[in-house]
Parts: sequence; structure tokens; C-alpha cells
Amino acid sequence: DVSMVFRVSPERGVEPYLGAWGHMLAASADLVDMTHNHPITAADSSGGAGKDIQFNMAFPRAGVYRVWVQFQRLGVVNTVAFNVPVEEALQ
Repeated sequence: DVSMVFRVSPERGVEPYLGAWGHMLAASADLVDMTHNHPITAADSSGGAGKDIQFNMAFPRAGVYRVWVQFQRLGVVNTVAFNVPVEEALQ
């Protein structure tokens, strides 16, 4: 697995979105492989998410993956997208 940690700043107002603290979708460049997962994030003392949202992703094979990450803060869904080059399959 590859761990990816996203720091939400300011952390105030981070809320569950569609039942999770965040969502990550990764698609291979040829669209043969897609994977979706949720973060492993401990809640802070106020019951909200902490400032770091961590995803552990297992890429099925080598290649370039387009990755989208979503989280919600104060009722607004935030989405970021980026490419991840994977040199060998990680399982």
C-alpha cells in the first residue's frame, strides 16, 4: 500500500461526506483499473476529523493513475486531482 496524507488547513469545519471523512478514486490511464477508498483518520476531541486525512491505496499494476480526492468542509465539497506514476504493482 501507498500512504497519502492530506493536511486540511484550516481544519475547522471538516465534515463527513457521503458517510466518510473523505473519498479517493484512482483510475489507470487506460481506464482498465479503478479503485475507491476511504481514509483511515481518527476523530479529534470535538468529534470532527483531524487536520490530516490519510488514505492507504493499493495500485493493482504499474502505470500512471489519475487520482481524485474529496472532502467536505462547512457544507462545501472540495475536490483535488493529480497524477500518480506507479513503477511497479504494489499489493
